Amino acid sequence: MIENQYLPKLPYIISIVSGKGGVGKSVITANFANQLSKKGMKVLVWDGDFHFPNLHLIYGVEPNIRAKDVYQNQQLIQNSLFPINENLDLLADYPAQSIDDEVAIDPLIDIFKYLLIESDYDFIIIDTSAGVSEMMLNFVNFSNTTMMIINDEPSTLLDCYALSKILLNFVKSDKIKILVNNVIDSDDFKDIYRKLSLVTKKFLKLEFEAVGFIPYSRIVRKSILNQQLICNFDDDDISFYLDSLVNYYINEYNLSKIEI
Repeated sequence: MIENQYLPKLPYIISIVSGKGGVGKSVITANFANQLSKKGMKVLVWDGDFHFPNLHLIYGVEPNIRAKDVYQNQQLIQNSLFPINENLDLLADYPAQSIDDEVAIDPLIDIFKYLLIESDYDFIIIDTSAGVSEMMLNFVNFSNTTMMIINDEPSTLLDCYALSKILLNFVKSDKIKILVNNVIDSDDFKDIYRKLSLVTKKFLKLEFEAVGFIPYSRIVRKSILNQQLICNFDDDDISFYLDSLVNYYINEYNLSKIEI
């Protein structure tokens, strides 16, 4: 077995997806990436929502160079990485000019090549578009794991099941994780997860692992309106569950290095 010090340092890539919009995916992405960086991890958060990117709004920044500049070969990837803090960079984007616009796979491959070979990130967190798109599926294929965000709305559970069926054509079931957002308490989380598991076990013959939940809080809306991260407000509950999520993925990252 090769000693770990001789192995290349590869980032752990997480695609964050949802079957529908409005479940809090981007807010979770921004705050999750920030919490990882506060733990000493070197993190890139990539706004992979080609049509309606909004991570720059959540962070309250306006980078001059964005992902579409790189996709269109107008800028180098290293010029587009905007520092949020000393351990966290953002690859932001502009909204698309047309709903029919899409990114070919070649620019994505070039970006991933640079990030894998030239960068020193521990984590790359990708906020994908809601629903299904070719770009989202490309991101999922490049990732170590996919985190699917759901909440307690019946339509969200149905969309999650439908998206899961598609994702299973591209990744193994153990690479898909579930995070339940906006729950009242742990009993509410267990009930929502149980409902989803009943459907997946009946029709897909499997059960996805839940990596935790994020409780409902008025602070979330306040943070969005003020374009500030949740950590800038006093909410120990959300911070606790974000920390639990971060610790889970740091452990997965450490295990991935052992498995190389």
